[in-house]
Amino acid sequence: MSVVSPEFTRLLSVYNDNYVAYRVTGNIANKTAYETALNALNQQITKLQQTVGEDKQYIQGFLQNYSDDNPELTKLHEQSQEIQRVGPKIQGEYEVSKRLTTSPQVQPIDQTSLYVKGGIIVALLVVVGLVVVL
Repeated sequence: MSVVSPEFTRLLSVYNDNYVAYRVTGNIANKTAYETALNALNQQITKLQQTVGEDKQYIQGFLQNYSDDNPELTKLHEQSQEIQRVGPKIQGEYEVSKRLTTSPQVQPIDQTSLYVKGGIIVALLVVVGLVVVL
């Protein structure tokens, strides 16, 4: 959505062209033309500022009436803003508390390798025992 009207764009172009022409040539007709375009641009800007001011007053009046007519919604809005402000802090405290209260999961020890090593040692002792006996 463009706020700039085609008329404003045209006036801006007329101003620019005539201003440059006046600065280059010094022709008084160009000076008059760019000053006229500048005055028209200023009038349009003033009108836009008035419209913005009126719209701002309307919106402020609407918001005031809305908050007067709907105090429950205003209260809920204030509460939601408080939750948004305090929520991250509470979540951080919850995460820290959760980490402190939960014990780490202990992985069961795999004793298979100990049984294999024990079996090898027993076999070696049997072999040594047989060698010594023979």
